[in-house]
Amino acid sequence: MNTDRGTERDGDRSDPPEVDTSWNVQELVFRTLVDMVPDRIYAKDRHSRFVFANKGVAFYMGTTPEAMIGKTDFDFYPAEIASQYFAVEQEMLRSGEPLIAFEQVVPDLSCGQTGWLQTTKMPLRDREGHIIGIVGVGRDITELKRIETELLDRNVELTDLNAQLRQTQAQLVQSEKLASLGRIVAGVAHELNTPLGNAMTVLSSLEERYRELEALVHGNQLRRSDLLSVMDTTLSGLDLVHRNVTRAADLVRDFRQLAIDPASDVRSGFDLATVIDEALETIRPRFKRTTFELRTTLETGIVMDSFPGPLCRVVTNLAVNSLVHGFENRTEGIAHVSCNRIDATHASLTCSDNGIGMTAEVSRHVFEPFSAPSLGQRGTGLGLYAVHGIVTGLLGGTIAFRSTPGQGTTFDVVLPLVAPHAEIDEDKPSA
Repeated sequence: MNTDRGTERDGDRSDPPEVDTSWNVQELVFRTLVDMVPDRIYAKDRHSRFVFANKGVAFYMGTTPEAMIGKTDFDFYPAEIASQYFAVEQEMLRSGEPLIAFEQVVPDLSCGQTGWLQTTKMPLRDREGHIIGIVGVGRDITELKRIETELLDRNVELTDLNAQLRQTQAQLVQSEKLASLGRIVAGVAHELNTPLGNAMTVLSSLEERYRELEALVHGNQLRRSDLLSVMDTTLSGLDLVHRNVTRAADLVRDFRQLAIDPASDVRSGFDLATVIDEALETIRPRFKRTTFELRTTLETGIVMDSFPGPLCRVVTNLAVNSLVHGFENRTEGIAHVSCNRIDATHASLTCSDNGIGMTAEVSRHVFEPFSAPSLGQRGTGLGLYAVHGIVTGLLGGTIAFRSTPGQGTTFDVVLPLVAPHAEIDEDKPSA
């Protein structure tokens, strides 16, 4: 056995040399933190020459922090842009007034494109309070502007959507359909403004956290914990924005679906049981994440000449309606989908559940858009309205329901094996 190795291991545990106190730890920590921040942080003297630059601004300029020292904006930007920056900074040096959160479109020197930059510049003072230069922070807000533009686009789509809804008014002028039109207008405002409002609130919160971070940077008080906190808030905030914008997009998608021209759907021959099973496969994961069951009893060999795409939407909407609304405050329940041949020309599709059922008041409005149970809950409030329109319109069938409070609900759909040919109204604008 080699005892020398044991001696070497013992030697490895000898006391380390003393800490080299010649290193300026505070400066190293500050520089490291500043370079960790994606913002563009820099300082200039009274002649607008760079005296400090972090990696963020250097990357934006297409150079290194060291190479920027002693240079001015004229060394990086076109003369016209550099002159504007110089004039603003010289006025700041004269007046002592800061420039706070100024937003502008600027060229991105790192990629040759343009983007949005939010800039804050403040006078830099010495111990006696004399202005010796400026310190600035620039943040790339191109992505935030993109989100704002997307939200504005959603509002434009809503305007277009309202025009499409007005075109469907003629279909609503039957019995209680005029009252349903009022529900559509109220539902649009409520259902679409809520996710957009949530997204705007999150963006405002993110902007506030940015200003807090900016203040810490200016005060040389930025800690790693502060930076991690802002990063965590930003990540969760972006997730909320994404989910709310996605909900708004889903709502717009469902609105558009109501105005789709029947001639745009693909007609084909298919087995009814196969189409139903394929449709339910897309929503089975939603049931598996709950304590509720989805069961089927499907008669095979029922061949149809119809529209499989819209039929799939009918099946999924009915099943999801049971999952979302049928089992409220229940810990278990069963949704059951079945199909059978009625005769040589018709087939039946049934979707039932043993859930909470519906009251008489709810039943009166079940096929109306944004009916009372849908508002404020999951879904867009258009599911059963869309189902009724597809079944009685494009598919040429009928739909009825039976419901008993506390016992459940059953939807009965009767479909012709051969769907009627859609009549194209030449005077009607295409969707």
